[in-house]
Amino acid sequence: MAEQFFVAGGTLAPDVPSYVTRPADEELYQHILAGEFCYVLTSRQMGKSSLMVRTAKRLQESGQVKPIIIDLTKSGTAQVTPEQWYLMLVKQIANGLRLKTNPLTWWQENQVLDPVTRFSDFLREVVLTELTASIVIFIDEIDSTLSLDFSVDDFFAAIRAVHNARATDEAYKRLTFVLVGVASPSDLIKDNKRTPFNIGKGVILTDFDPTNATVLQSGLSDLATADSAAILARVYYWTNGHPYLTQKLCQEVFTAKNVNSQAVDEVVERLFFSEQARKETNLQFVRDRLMHDAQKRKLLLLYRDIYRDKQVRDDERSLAQNQLKLTGLVKANQGQLQVRNEIYRRVFNAAWLKENTPPAPWQRPVVILSLVVMLLLGVSGYLLYQQLNQPANVLADTYIKDFKETTDPTLRLNNLAKLISLNESPYRQKAQTLFLNLPPAEQADLFDKTNLPDQAKQLIPLVYPQIYNRLLDTPANNRLLIGIQQYTPVTQTMELENWLQGRKYLTHSQYIEAEEAYDMAINFDKKNSTANADTSKQLPEGQDKAPKMEANALLYVERGIARL
Repeated sequence: MAEQFFVAGGTLAPDVPSYVTRPADEELYQHILAGEFCYVLTSRQMGKSSLMVRTAKRLQESGQVKPIIIDLTKSGTAQVTPEQWYLMLVKQIANGLRLKTNPLTWWQENQVLDPVTRFSDFLREVVLTELTASIVIFIDEIDSTLSLDFSVDDFFAAIRAVHNARATDEAYKRLTFVLVGVASPSDLIKDNKRTPFNIGKGVILTDFDPTNATVLQSGLSDLATADSAAILARVYYWTNGHPYLTQKLCQEVFTAKNVNSQAVDEVVERLFFSEQARKETNLQFVRDRLMHDAQKRKLLLLYRDIYRDKQVRDDERSLAQNQLKLTGLVKANQGQLQVRNEIYRRVFNAAWLKENTPPAPWQRPVVILSLVVMLLLGVSGYLLYQQLNQPANVLADTYIKDFKETTDPTLRLNNLAKLISLNESPYRQKAQTLFLNLPPAEQADLFDKTNLPDQAKQLIPLVYPQIYNRLLDTPANNRLLIGIQQYTPVTQTMELENWLQGRKYLTHSQYIEAEEAYDMAINFDKKNSTANADTSKQLPEGQDKAPKMEANALLYVERGIARL
């Protein structure tokens, strides 16, 4: 009966007539015969387990390699301990290979060793010692390890160690592993401090193509009223060869009455686009995997670009692309990512994307944002009202207190600016005093920034004429002058540049150049240039050049030539 011909879901038995042979069948078989480690890692319901079972049977019949299949879902739940998990793994290997050694007894006799070491030793001391044939161990459902309460990095590292041991121990050349599951190689060893799982051949399990899928046509040939080739072509239009979806649609098409190629669309509508289709297992898997991924937004934005037919080059190094491919929703085709089939395109469409893509972290719903804005405006208005109606002396005390209780330069500058903004002489003088009482380095910190507030700039003319007694050639003082320089007019900027340049010359004992720089600084002050053009003559004769230059600079400030 054709109803039994098609098998949708689960592992296909090796003799099922609807099994579609793909390039991966021969590729995996030949790699194993060559003793190569392999992995078949792809999305759910792509036929991984069916490929594994069929390959194992073929190997068994050839007599060249002894196969064994290990299902990791049988090694316990997420709550199992490492001791229990590795023991159950060893028992599966022993039973599957029909070893003489009692795995439980051997395990207990070697309990002084940790579970990973015992697992590795069991492979060498028991499996490869009892058996002389070549062995391939298929490890199915490796993605189940991702939900365990402990890391299995050591397990995959042990498998890699078996591969590497071939270089020094010939026996290991008889042991091969094939890893099968919904995972990427980067999932196998997650600790970035360890070498990644970088061995073996990756076998790509492609969708059915129109050539190898013709075996399914024989299952539709009993539809006497229809053209089975046309029906299969329409099925392929919707599924694009996705193994599960193709088997499922063929199965349903056959059970429907009066089916033709046009009626296939009605079956697709009922199976995948109706309300009850939300429970369809494959669609639910895709949906759940996307919705529960920690990088949900990133994956959906990537899918959106692919859905809109933007050019997204396949990059196997991209974690986001690998995760999206593991959902089954997209696949690589000629180096570009594309939506896997028309069913997925219709189900996971633009409307679905809009509904399920989380907003960016900085985005908020409009209603909540409006409420927050209204609240902030109300609070700000109230605080402003309170501030405007407080006496100046109360505000001044608050600003002074806040200034003294912080060491943050920005907060200090803000409080000084607020004092100045009170526009009364005592408060401006207090702002001046607070600044001058700071150590030189902390004074410099206040102006060591860009975009100084306008009110804070008013502090400069208050403090500049009073700091001559601190204008020694020190890093803090120079940094203060450089900071102030950002907020002065052009001519005054040139004053400060020449003053600072004079100090640099002085540091290198270039006294003539230093004196010229100081004279330039003096000359930039238009009002006092005549009275002070030759201040160096006022210094006592016989004084060393270096002190003379510094005294010249101090005199230049003392007489108010550099006032702002």
